[in-house]
Amino acid sequence: MEHRLTRLEATTQHIQDDLRGLRAEVGDFKGEMREFKGEMREFKGEMREFKNEMREFKNEMRDFQKEARSEFRDVRHQARMDFRLLFGALISGALAMATLMAKGFHWI
Repeated sequence: MEHRLTRLEATTQHIQDDLRGLRAEVGDFKGEMREFKGEMREFKGEMREFKNEMREFKNEMRDFQKEARSEFRDVRHQARMDFRLLFGALISGALAMATLMAKGFHWI
């Protein structure tokens, strides 16, 4: 009976040692979880800032796109006007040359 009692005490001692070890590990784990939660809060704050910056960037890009479209419209309008002017000058020049040729050959 004493032998069993001794074994029981030894087993109880091992169990208590294991429990102490587990409690220490749980404490360490809780500390790591607190650190992780703090890092997650920081990360969430950084993500909010990033989202705000992205919104601002999108708005700036929209404004830039609107300005670029307006500029291109103006350029196209100017190109049309320049083409019409150049085409008119070319036709006028061709008519003038035809008139000179007709006068030179005494057709007029």
